[in-house]
Amino acid sequence: MNSTVALTQRQSLPAEQRSRSPLPNLEPFLAVERLSASCGRRLRRVSWPIVPMASSWREESPEEKAQADSAVRAALVEQESAWPTVEMTTGLIAEITAALDAPPSKSITQTAVALMLDTRTRLPPNPALFLEVATRDLLELGFQPAIVVAACEHLRREARFMPEIAEIIEACRAIQIRYRRLRIDAEAAIPILQRAAETLAVEGPLPGTGAREVRAIPHR
Repeated sequence: MNSTVALTQRQSLPAEQRSRSPLPNLEPFLAVERLSASCGRRLRRVSWPIVPMASSWREESPEEKAQADSAVRAALVEQESAWPTVEMTTGLIAEITAALDAPPSKSITQTAVALMLDTRTRLPPNPALFLEVATRDLLELGFQPAIVVAACEHLRREARFMPEIAEIIEACRAIQIRYRRLRIDAEAAIPILQRAAETLAVEGPLPGTGAREVRAIPHR
């Protein structure tokens, strides 16, 4: 039985008599949440290593540059294990873009809100009306399916009391902002991850217009 249908049919029943219908599969809409959990924190660690260099008033000697290049490679080897891969990062960007570009979906929005209601021990006075109004408001505000599903999952796990519709909207906005910031971080990390892979793959002097510029690329 569909979660939304089950909700409207059993809204007057006490908690112990409510049916235990199978949960709808919203897992595909949580791809960004899962990837963020696995590599989001690692993504924030991505920055090019900065090593001591020659004084700014003179050029580095070949020996000094070789030592600095060696220090950069050693630092990259140490840091790379804590970084996400290029493939993982580009996959995260693709998932975020797909999530933010998706059009609103009435069926997914309604299912996500209904599932959140189904898991509460206390329901609103009129669950069917709450579901209808919440779905309408979320659609009118243009929230994408992945945003609504993630927000409802967050509230289901964290909210101790039945959330108001305004709280669902607030959670959706917070997740939208988090996804956009995460995409910015991921896009900024890609050149550093690619440069790190290239640096560790070749021998000899580091490429670039100057050793100082190459070794001091900031993450943000």
